[in-house]
Amino acid sequence: FKNTLILLTSNTGADQLAQWCDAQTPAAGGAVDGLVDALIEVLQPELRQVFPAAFLGRVTIVPYWPLSSARLGEIVALQLGRVAERMQAQHGTALVCDHTVAAHIVAHCGVHETGARRLGQYIEQHLLPLLADLWLDAMQEQQTIDHIVVSSTPGHAPPGLNCQAVFQTSR
Repeated sequence: FKNTLILLTSNTGADQLAQWCDAQTPAAGGAVDGLVDALIEVLQPELRQVFPAAFLGRVTIVPYWPLSSARLGEIVALQLGRVAERMQAQHGTALVCDHTVAAHIVAHCGVHETGARRLGQYIEQHLLPLLADLWLDAMQEQQTIDHIVVSSTPGHAPPGLNCQAVFQTSR
């Protein structure tokens, strides 16, 4: 290999990483540069149990700082934006999510263990079926959906996402 960069990822030491990072207070703005060397030292014993020392000596360890709830909320907003773009492009329908939706999704994903991957899965498993049900109901009733409003229902049992279709009215 010439001029090649190979990235390898591992969840080795994930529990130690989460505990250590939870105990740290990065500087304002989330800067963690000064803590990287200390974090690598915390991970070394766990890494040595999984990987040969000769291998660890040939690689550069780049620990990933766990994402904050605010960053995860931004990721959810991007993913919801993609869903909204698809709905607009394919059906001419707007998707409007209130401010509680992103926080609801982040709160229900257990992201310390899975990272941001679970956010997309949650949208696919919980929001998209609701949207599909609205579309099927509208088609059956021969109605045209103008836009759909998505909100979370924290006070209801069980808590979840709520979708409400607003139909076009003929003039």
